[in-house]
Amino acid sequence: MKFKTSNPRPDGLAENNDCVVRALSLAFNKPYTEVHQACAAAGRRPKRGMFRSQTDRAIQTITGKLDARGSTFPYRNHRPTFAQFASMNPEGHFIVIKRGHAVALIDGVYHDMCGSASCGARCRVQYYYKAS
Repeated sequence: MKFKTSNPRPDGLAENNDCVVRALSLAFNKPYTEVHQACAAAGRRPKRGMFRSQTDRAIQTITGKLDARGSTFPYRNHRPTFAQFASMNPEGHFIVIKRGHAVALIDGVYHDMCGSASCGARCRVQYYYKAS
């Protein structure tokens, strides 16, 4: 499992709890400020995380598609680990969400601000979105 440290947030922007915004920006290859505005329009408050319904609405705004719901796994104990999900999806752009954190998976490499510290290989995927 590979990680790359990536932070699309502009320098000097005082923001935190924005992992979904960063993951969307990276996976959709859109400017952070544009994605930040889409997330705000979907109901995200500054310096706060996002609920799944807000993420769905933000992706609808970014893509223009009406059906932008994330994919889940049928049984809780059948959710893949981050390492398994990366090996199952070696190509493509995904937003991968675990409890309390989101990262971008781009062509088999996880992109996150802090490397593998918050998303180890054994963390379980709660749901994901395919960006391309």
